[in-house]
Amino acid sequence: MGEIRVQKLSSGKWEVTFLLEPDIKQKRIEQLLETIKNGLYAQSSNELNTLIPIFLVASGVKVPSPVFHSYLVLGSDEDREGSDFQVSGLLDGLSNSWVEGPVFVFESKRVRWDRREKEEASKKWNARLKAEWNDFKKELFSFGDTREGEAES
Repeated sequence: MGEIRVQKLSSGKWEVTFLLEPDIKQKRIEQLLETIKNGLYAQSSNELNTLIPIFLVASGVKVPSPVFHSYLVLGSDEDREGSDFQVSGLLDGLSNSWVEGPVFVFESKRVRWDRREKEEASKKWNARLKAEWNDFKKELFSFGDTREGEAES
């Protein structure tokens, strides 16, 4: 299943490393992605509140750091195509060199990706953009397998 390594550092602090077999690691990452996509619930003051995303961007990244959030801008939908808000800036985020592999973008009826920006992104990044969740996951995990294979050869 996995291994836990514990090592005392010269500073006197401890380093703990959790290693999982690749198939178990992939399954846990997939479960985490599903949870984020489908929503969580939070309880405060005896109230249960659901936290379900109304706009979501997911992608593989080279560095374990949020990439897209600093680019995104939420504004009112000037075109009023049935949504309350639009998101812009995602096109800039797609150009970040830390982004690799497929990119999944979920838009709800209330929050949509800026139409003009989406059209431009579709021309430039069409092969990477995935509208279907299962297509995204399949390509994301096969992309990771390809990268690991390249790194080993």
